Amino acid sequence: MPNVNLQNKLKKTAHILNKYLPLISQSDLAVISGSEINHKWITGLMKLDRDDLVRFDAQREHTLLNDPEWLELVDDIEDLSRFRKVEVNEIELKTFGNVKKQHELKQLYFFMSEDSGKSVADFGGGVGNLAYFLEGELEMKVTVLEKDLALIDKGKKKLSKMNSQVLFNHCHVCSNSSTANLENIEVAVGLHTCGNFATDMFRTCMENKIQKIINLGCCYSKIKDDDYNLSVHSDKSISFNERALSSAIQSFNKVPVEFYKYRERIMKFKLSFHHWLFSEHSHLAFCSMSNARKSLYENSFGDYVQICLSKFFTEIMVPDKKNVELFYQSERNTYLNEYFSAFYALRRYLGKLVEIYILCDRALFLEENGYSVDIVEVFNPAISPRCNAIVATKI
Repeated sequence: MPNVNLQNKLKKTAHILNKYLPLISQSDLAVISGSEINHKWITGLMKLDRDDLVRFDAQREHTLLNDPEWLELVDDIEDLSRFRKVEVNEIELKTFGNVKKQHELKQLYFFMSEDSGKSVADFGGGVGNLAYFLEGELEMKVTVLEKDLALIDKGKKKLSKMNSQVLFNHCHVCSNSSTANLENIEVAVGLHTCGNFATDMFRTCMENKIQKIINLGCCYSKIKDDDYNLSVHSDKSISFNERALSSAIQSFNKVPVEFYKYRERIMKFKLSFHHWLFSEHSHLAFCSMSNARKSLYENSFGDYVQICLSKFFTEIMVPDKKNVELFYQSERNTYLNEYFSAFYALRRYLGKLVEIYILCDRALFLEENGYSVDIVEVFNPAISPRCNAIVATKI
C-alpha cells in the first residue's frame, strides 16, 4: 500500500519550502558584501537581548519571536518532523565509543533485533566498529563495504585480534556502476551515509534486489548533481543550493548553553575573518576552514587572523593585531555578527524542512521501486541529531 502519510508530508513540506526557501538559501558572502535579506523575523530577533536570543536558539523557546505567522510555521515544522519512535528496553549492552556512539549502538540493537542472525552489508562501514557490534550482539553475518583500503587494513588487523568473522569488501558504490558484491545479503545498513552515498546505496540495493534497506543520511551539503527530487511526488521546481542543503544538518533540538556559546564564537570568528578579507583585500570567496579546535578560539581575534593567514593565505601580509581587533569591534562588523546570529537562529529551525523533504523524497523513491517504506526516529535527536532512518522492505 502507498505510504499516504509520507506523500502528504512531502507535499506540505514542499509548499512551505516554496515560501521560505530564500531565508534558507542566502549565502554568508552575500550578507558580507551588503546583499542581505531584510525580513521581519530577522529584525525581530536582532531586537532581542542576548540572553533571550540564546534561549530562542539554544533552548528552542520559539515563542520569544511573537509573530503569528512564525508561531504557525513552527507548529507545522514540529508536526512534519514527527515520526514513529523506536521502542527500547533497559538492558546492559557492551558498547564502546563516546556517548553519541554508545547511544546509537544501543538503539540499533533494539531497532535491528528482528533481523538477528541474518546476513548484512554495512555500507561505508570503515574499520568495522558497527559490523563487530552487530556480529557480537545480534549474531549477524556482516560484510563491510568500504572503498578506503587504509580503513580496511586497519579494520582487519583490529578485528582479527578479536576472533571476528566480519568480512571486508573493497568496493566503490556509485550511481553509475557498483563493484559491491551483495550475493546472499539479506539486509543493507548505512549509518550516516554522506551526500550522494545514500542514493547510491539505494540504487545498488535495488539492482541487487536486497530484501531490506536501513539508511540514516547525513551531510546533505555534499549532495552533488541535484540528486534529490527522486520521487514522482516531489516538487521538481524546488532547487537547493549548497547553503540550503547545509541547513539540513545545522538544525538541532536543544543544546547546552555553553556548547551554543562556543559554537557561536566559532561562527563569529570565521565570518568576521571573511568580512576582514573582503573589506581589506576585496577577497570574496568562501574558504573552508574546518578547524574547530577549542584552543584556536580561545585566542584573540587578532591572533586568530594571523593563524588563518599563515595557513590559508600566505600571500597576504600579516596585519597589526591592534588594527584587526578594532575591525572586529567596528560598527559594521558588530552589525554583521548580530545579523548572522539572528539569521542562523532562524535557519536552524527552517533547515529541518530541507531534511524532512529529502527523507520523504528518498523513501517514496524506494516505494516506487518495489519497497514498502517507513521513516523511523531511531536515535534521541538531542544526542544524535541525524536520528531518522529510512526503512524499506522488498515487496
